[in-house]
Amino acid sequence: MPTLTSPRVVILLFAVYVLLPLFTGFLFYQPDVDEIYDESRHELLDEAPVPADDEGHPEWMRPLEWKNRATGEVFTPESFIDHHRHEAFRMGLISFFYGLLACVYSAYLNQARRGTPFLRAFAVSLPVNAAIAFGVFWLVLHMSS
Repeated sequence: MPTLTSPRVVILLFAVYVLLPLFTGFLFYQPDVDEIYDESRHELLDEAPVPADDEGHPEWMRPLEWKNRATGEVFTPESFIDHHRHEAFRMGLISFFYGLLACVYSAYLNQARRGTPFLRAFAVSLPVNAAIAFGVFWLVLHMSS
């Protein structure tokens, strides 16, 4: 019977660890319902041209202000700054706690394969996890603003 340290189990657990967020979406950015202008739900109030670029993308119009047809509420891209901060915090926190699973398993593998004390191996992987989670927080915070 394979153990948690056998190569096949390690590969399988790694694949599940990587694919689980992709298929469930729990690490994806969750936009607000009205954050993205939708012609079927919103009335466009103001827009600005975005010039064509060197990569062959044509000129297009960027929505600057839109109104929800059902509620009458008016939105601008700045209306969602608090939501972007909330999502950055949520995604950074979830990334950190999801990464703790990898830290625990990595420490277990190091203990089983190399004889490294569990807490020492865990302490080595923890700053890497924290750096990744902070990177996710920072990227989401700055990419959405």
